[in-house]
Amino acid sequence: MMKVTIDEYLEDGAYLCRYYNDNFKPIRDLRYIARANIIDPDYKTTPALRSLLDNDKLQPKSPGPGQFDIEVMLHKGAEAKDTAMTLQSTVDIGGKVSVGRSLLRICSVDRGTINAISQLDAVRAIGPVIPLKLMNYFAWGDIQLRQATADNDFQGTSGEQYMGQGEVVAIADSGLDLGELGNPHPAFALQPDGAVPAPNRVLALLDAVQEGFPSADHKDRSGHGTHVAASVLGDGLFEDVEKNQSTRGTASKAKLVMQTVVLPDGDGESVAPPIDLHDLFLPPYQQFHARVANNSWGEYWNGVQAIYDDNGMARTCDDFVREKWDHVIVFAAGNDGTLKSETGAQIGGAVAAKNIITVGATHSSRNDSYPNLVAEISSRGPIRNDVHLQHRRIKPDLVAPGVKLVSAKSRHEDMTACGDHDQAFPLLRYSTGTSMAAPIVSGCAATLRSALIHTGRGTAANGNPVGPSAALIKALLINGAITLFDHWGVALPMREQGFGRVDMRNSLPRPPPPGADYPVQHGYVDYGIHPEEPGLAMGHTWDRVMTIRDPGPGQHRRFKVTLVYTDLPGQILQNRLLLTLRHIDTGEQINGNIFEDVVRDNNVQQVVWDNIPTGQVSLRVNAPHIVGPDERQTFAIVWRLYDFNPPPVL
Repeated sequence: MMKVTIDEYLEDGAYLCRYYNDNFKPIRDLRYIARANIIDPDYKTTPALRSLLDNDKLQPKSPGPGQFDIEVMLHKGAEAKDTAMTLQSTVDIGGKVSVGRSLLRICSVDRGTINAISQLDAVRAIGPVIPLKLMNYFAWGDIQLRQATADNDFQGTSGEQYMGQGEVVAIADSGLDLGELGNPHPAFALQPDGAVPAPNRVLALLDAVQEGFPSADHKDRSGHGTHVAASVLGDGLFEDVEKNQSTRGTASKAKLVMQTVVLPDGDGESVAPPIDLHDLFLPPYQQFHARVANNSWGEYWNGVQAIYDDNGMARTCDDFVREKWDHVIVFAAGNDGTLKSETGAQIGGAVAAKNIITVGATHSSRNDSYPNLVAEISSRGPIRNDVHLQHRRIKPDLVAPGVKLVSAKSRHEDMTACGDHDQAFPLLRYSTGTSMAAPIVSGCAATLRSALIHTGRGTAANGNPVGPSAALIKALLINGAITLFDHWGVALPMREQGFGRVDMRNSLPRPPPPGADYPVQHGYVDYGIHPEEPGLAMGHTWDRVMTIRDPGPGQHRRFKVTLVYTDLPGQILQNRLLLTLRHIDTGEQINGNIFEDVVRDNNVQQVVWDNIPTGQVSLRVNAPHIVGPDERQTFAIVWRLYDFNPPPVL
């Protein structure tokens, strides 16, 4: 009996499979099999590592000429510890081996050793270790958070605004302030008026530095972590209502778990998280119920746009969200937008993951005449796919203000000068980068979760509350985002802005109007997270019919729909869902992602229908390709009907 299991869909009908036999003839004799071959060991070397080997280049932070630090990514089901033992007994790896959940990191190996490692059956890919760094290079008004939370629809029974109450955000960064849990920065332990001490909202300081390095002391010498954390959930430092300015974070009632990932004896910006990011995300998720994770760090630019599998981080992120479906992971897109790239794009590696939210940076309203433009430094997409070395998925997903943002200043006496500050407000400082944009979105994600749960508009199974999925939070943010335009009224390319700039006024779900039969104005479905509806099987569809009513004489409507689903790990889509919007009365149909330079091979799809006619419309999600006969795909779909106005000319 033949035993074959599918590990991953590659592309164009090709699958990576595990076959438990040495005889390929029974497989090759099957009429529906065109070819069946063992993976060529040369195929296992990623483009980034091949470039170093073929051109005799020195690796960034190289261990020496002809020596490389590598990451060995394993096939599904392979045991990392067993593979490490096999390597140590059969290959002269010489250097130090670190073991993760599904990958190994090996230091100081040469070309011959790399070739020997590639012969091992358990090895799926070998890439270079890419050094990591912090992405450091007046947001409320720009993202419409003040207007959104002031709405009576988003206030609790006692009148308080929803600002992340009940949520915990995990932030992996350079530490927090003085590194003392009992002596918190005022941004995290003051009432809004700054007069009366409030409970400390910092739950824990966790050492998340990679094993083998000195333990973290949590002291924020660079000021980066303190600034980022306060952008998410700081409160009480400074408020100028008359000028509509605030230093509150976008989830100023949430709580914090700081995970220090910067080396205490380094340059203050060198990041060394666990080699397997499961070990970064899981502790705050399990121990503190953190459901949002902010990561304002990423890879050094080495002149080549990284692909999904150049290291194990993107795959690990996708795997974690697939397993923990309610966990929102946010990453800064990077600050390499002005650097030369052969593809014209820079986003790659971890931030190419499908199931995370990748955030680019825009200018802001603070001393800036053009807040609607993407910052020059913000890394551009789309991502690169190694199958045909072509551009594929849209990245970044969103943009948010990231230029000269004011936030909390670390009180550490050795803090390096990485941002100016106003002498009148010694606990504040400015900073710029996608590092600053990402926490804006992380806070918005926490606030959305809080609003959904506290208003009872989160999903529920059999009367038991179930928190919103990460896919739903991402869909709400993307569907509510506004398209940015240049000085001439032309929409900025999606490679710069993704699906637009976050706008919480449009993202927060609103209840249906009185007497409405269904919330056509703004609605959502978080499909497949309940046992009674496990998701779509291959060939199945989900449909919803609703009515577009007459907006009145001279008025026009824009109907916007966004589909997001959490895919299986893999550099291309494993499960493929398609979004279509059809007008039942006219027969006209629009498919998802019919935009410039965008393919439908994306687990985020969107339809925007301007001047949509009145009458009945049908939303449909179908599943033309699902990996495995027993596999099911969950999804979130969000829609909103707007009064349509032409784009502004700046």
